[in-house]
Formats: sequence, C-alpha cells, structure tokens
Amino acid sequence: MREKLRTLTPDFIQLESKFCLERLLSYPPFLSATVICSYISMPKEVQTYDILKSALLLNKRVFIPKITGKNSEDMVMLEIFSFDEVMNFPKNSWNIPEPPTDLATLRPDGTTLGEIDFVIVPGLAFDNTCARVGHGKGYYGEMNGLYTAVDSYELL
Repeated sequence: MREKLRTLTPDFIQLESKFCLERLLSYPPFLSATVICSYISMPKEVQTYDILKSALLLNKRVFIPKITGKNSEDMVMLEIFSFDEVMNFPKNSWNIPEPPTDLATLRPDGTTLGEIDFVIVPGLAFDNTCARVGHGKGYYGEMNGLYTAVDSYELL
C-alpha cells in the first residue's frame, strides 16, 4: 500500500479529497456532530485542511492531534478556534502543522472530555471488513473508543 500511495499524483489526491469533503458535508452523522476530531493530513493522504475549515464554518468544536512523546499513548487532541491558528502552528518532523507544546498544557485533551462525537482518522488502508491499517506508530489505535471503522468506511 505504501508503494501504491507513492504513485498518487497531487492532482489525483486533490480530486479525491474534494470528493471526500463533498460526501462528508452531506453525511448526516457529520452534520449532526457538534464536536469533531480530525487529523491534519500529510501530502499523500486525503487532505483535511478544507474539512477543518468547513467544520469551523459550521460552528463545530474542532480538535486536532498533538504528539507529546514517542509512545502510542502520547497523543492528545487539542481544540482549535480558527483555521489561521492551524496554519501558524510550527511544523513537525512530518511537515504537518502541530500545536506548540505549551498549548498542550493550556488546553484540555479532547479525548478525556467525553464530548467528541465524530472522528476522522488517517489510514494507510482499510480492508473490506473496515479494519484500519495505519502508518505504524499506533497513535490512532489508542483512540479505538472514539471511533468505529464502519463510519469511516460508509463515508468513503
């Protein structure tokens, strides 16, 4: 799957990302959600920048990941209040905007609030039983209580 992803062109990714956004914006569970959690995309993933913008425009509370350590449980979800805020975050080693470390001490971890009602997770692949294969770090595996692969699979 990694090899297949390497062959995807930026134009193809942009087109598929637009398709996913259109589906998401007509998906009743997303529309009814008030608090969402979404990854910020790497170049070869479904691009989530427009998803984040749209969620904020729909007045949803939006949480994004912050990696706080090297272990799979070392990821928190921090609330963002504007898309400009995201674009001004420093970029991490994967070249993804990420909240600065001090923000993790100022804002609560959304995964502990019990309020998140829709989660968008990255995946290298999903099989026909909706099982997710990630990029190997295990961060989103720790969030199993917050999402079901079935919801992700239905959408796409």
